[in-house]
Amino acid sequence: MGLQDIQKAESKRLPSDIYNLRILETEYKATKKDPEKFMFALDMETTGNGEVPVGVNEDGTPNMIDPNDKKVKNWMVLNENNPDLLNFAYLVEQNGGAALFESCSKDTSLQELADIMAQNSDVVAQCIKGAQLSARISCEESPQMNEATGEPLLNPDTGEPLVGYRYTVGNIFKNLRQWA
Repeated sequence: MGLQDIQKAESKRLPSDIYNLRILETEYKATKKDPEKFMFALDMETTGNGEVPVGVNEDGTPNMIDPNDKKVKNWMVLNENNPDLLNFAYLVEQNGGAALFESCSKDTSLQELADIMAQNSDVVAQCIKGAQLSARISCEESPQMNEATGEPLLNPDTGEPLVGYRYTVGNIFKNLRQWA
């Protein structure tokens, strides 16, 4: 058997869905838009997910892919307008940060919650590194372009345009998705 007999795995985009993720690294920093506001930049990967369909094969069976080990980024802005702030605080609490929230009550505002996490950013970062969560991921397909000419880059083997995928994390959830 020669190299020409080995089929190369196709690069397939991850369909929009809810996936389980693991936080690999986190960095606390100011936002680009407003240096007075802070966020956690989260480097994550998909993990612990079942196979997902990405179309139909010629014989009518679903074309399945393994969605694990895809790298995604998210930015958790610490302000009261962030709809995921409460679930992010829950993730911190469940992964060793419960002491941060001992002074909280049902009257604690989302901004107060954000301030607690900002004032204890080193503890928050330590708690969430390695933590698992579920989140909605969407994928945007974009053509790869030659920066100098603006023309699409073509695969020299097939002549087809090269395509890249950008994953966006939408909502985060308290519980992991259970895959059948």
